[in-house]
Amino acid sequence: MAAGLSEHSNSRGRKRGSKSPVGAQVRAAAAQAAWAVDNGRNLEDALAEAIIPERDLALLREMTTGTVRHRSRLNAVLDALMDRPLPPKAGLLRALLRVGIYQLAQMRLPPHAAVHATVEACVLIDARHARGLANAILRRYQREGEPTLPSSPAILHSHPEWMVRRLQQDWPAPAQWEALLQANNQRAPMTLRVATDRLQRDACLEQLAAADIEASAHPQLATAITLLTPRAVTDIPGFAEGSLSVQDAAAQCAAELLAPEAGERVLDACAAPGGKTGHLLESCPGIDLTAIDSDGLRLQRVQENLQRLGRNATLIEADAT
Repeated sequence: MAAGLSEHSNSRGRKRGSKSPVGAQVRAAAAQAAWAVDNGRNLEDALAEAIIPERDLALLREMTTGTVRHRSRLNAVLDALMDRPLPPKAGLLRALLRVGIYQLAQMRLPPHAAVHATVEACVLIDARHARGLANAILRRYQREGEPTLPSSPAILHSHPEWMVRRLQQDWPAPAQWEALLQANNQRAPMTLRVATDRLQRDACLEQLAAADIEASAHPQLATAITLLTPRAVTDIPGFAEGSLSVQDAAAQCAAELLAPEAGERVLDACAAPGGKTGHLLESCPGIDLTAIDSDGLRLQRVQENLQRLGRNATLIEADAT
């Protein structure tokens, strides 16, 4: 099992009032989220709609982000394993099969459990008729391994064709553009942002160590802490109180580069879910900040994040273009 993830047996892992094992629920939720991304939805929004036990959220995130990250390759693997293609209307089933293959290819989960739970998830996505197909495809992959795939870099490295072409134009040497594609597929570490106007980073590291959470100070950013192993935010001391937030190190550079000063007016366009909004207010509480986003539902997440942080900004639903 991947470190920091959760997987329950059928006897212990049932959601109250449900006839399906939690394992199947997680796979179905991952398929729903991956399918939503296929149809243009934002991944974070799709994950936020999942209704599963809280302790399985890390497993869901790993399963979904991996399936989305490796979509091109997983689609090619699935096509090679099938005798005939799925109909266009079976997009959700196709997403579930990608989730199943990703588990066997990339995750350290017991293969028999991954196959069984994915097959059972067919029932939860109204594809009971496809249980036999799902079992056959996943067992074949488990037995034979990855099939021979087309030599296309877009498939081998799971990137859009247009992006591969642009990288090849800008970095013509194969060693360069291939290295970029490979690096782009790596899991990002879980990085925390410390509200240093409330809590010093060294004190935060001591709190994490006391909670048996291994972490280190980021070498370039004074507000950033990197966790050795991803954790659910509910397990991180200081998160609920607003002293800590989850934000990638690269995103934390924005507030540092802007370096706002008290009294300045700052506009955060396309602000959802509010990571930079909160960071700007933490870095200089005296600014007058307006955050806008064209999606009203996502703007609610900005408000929720600001409430957790105990910060204030003017929020406006609008299209910055």
